[in-house]
Amino acid sequence: MKTTLSQIISPVCQEALGQLLTQPVPFKLRLNLAKVQKAVATEMETFDATKIEILKKYCKMDGEELKTNKDGGVTFKSKKAEEDFIKEWNEALQVEVTIDGEQVTESDIENVELSVVQGVALSWLIKE
Repeated sequence: MKTTLSQIISPVCQEALGQLLTQPVPFKLRLNLAKVQKAVATEMETFDATKIEILKKYCKMDGEELKTNKDGGVTFKSKKAEEDFIKEWNEALQVEVTIDGEQVTESDIENVELSVVQGVALSWLIKE
């Protein structure tokens, strides 16, 4: 199934996927959800590695490490570098990815307790 990075990197999405796997669901559905979670985890690893490279491109460095300010945030090289980072970041979030596994139906997970926010975060996974 296809989705975008912005849809799968959210902490709410990660939490909701984990919660789905802790619920009592049929074995076939559990296998599918485990496959989906594994594919999402792989995309997250790639995203995290790429994120660091993008940050290094636009932010001040302290040797090999990103230079952080007193609040723990990064320090951009310049205002233009910050603007260029935001542009590249937003483009990256719209990258389409293919996730192994099948979408689930609402009836597949009707007995699973998810918050509205979690349901919205998983909208790419749930067939209408």
